[in-house]
Amino acid sequence: MGGFGVPGTLTDPKIELSGASDGNQAPPFLTNDDWEDDDGASVAYASELTGGFALEAGSTDAAILIWLEPGTYTAKISGNNGGTGVGLGEIYEVP
Repeated sequence: MGGFGVPGTLTDPKIELSGASDGNQAPPFLTNDDWEDDDGASVAYASELTGGFALEAGSTDAAILIWLEPGTYTAKISGNNGGTGVGLGEIYEVP
């Protein structure tokens, strides 16, 4: 986001994905800190397919690529190790 002129961005974001059960928030069932750590090639390919922003190789951006059953989910973006700043979340349907 810093490349788009947004000041104060998170330098090392992480994303946590949680589901809901009976209206209550469950603990995260999937977490990512650095997008390339968990099948980065698939994340890069999905970005190409959907027209999403390409993530820079070696960056500390966070991304999750997952197939989900219909339901209620929460994606939480925060700073890794307590970092603070502005984060951006995007959700795409991958063909």
